[in-house]
Amino acid sequence: MQTFKEWLFEKSTIPQLDAKARQAFPHTKKRHNDVNSVNVMPGTFFAPNVPKNELTIDTRTRSRSGNAHTTRIILYKVQYAQPNTPNTVQLPDMDVAIEPIKLTAETSRVACDCMDFRFRFADHNHRDDSLAGNAPPAYQPVPGSNRGPANPSRLPGMCKHLMRVVQELKRQRIVV
Repeated sequence: MQTFKEWLFEKSTIPQLDAKARQAFPHTKKRHNDVNSVNVMPGTFFAPNVPKNELTIDTRTRSRSGNAHTTRIILYKVQYAQPNTPNTVQLPDMDVAIEPIKLTAETSRVACDCMDFRFRFADHNHRDDSLAGNAPPAYQPVPGSNRGPANPSRLPGMCKHLMRVVQELKRQRIVV
């Protein structure tokens, strides 16, 4: 059984970040209910780090509104294999193969440059050690504003752009 301290400092997996975003904002018309409005643009960049068993995935997405955003997902404990090995997936445009990554088993870090991720999740993901990169300044309401906190439940999570990229990685069998 995990101690409270272990639970407190545990890094989240991608399914946990997805679930926490849904839990934090169950009644939104955006985020998890608007993933289909996001397209993954061509040119996803895979940066394998074989000695460290890591894979960094940088992607551009575009929403129906026309806004483009950059996402980053870093996956850990990636099992690399020789190209054309059975039960592996070849990374696009690379001479590198991997065993499909089980998202439920491994921790990861995520980031997106959209305002939803920045103000609602980045600070909490940083505290959870699931933020890829440096934390931006925490959301602060304008003085005198009657608006509440951007993420009242203070849960880490993901925006719709990251959720859509994960769907695409599943489609490509890079993650399962």
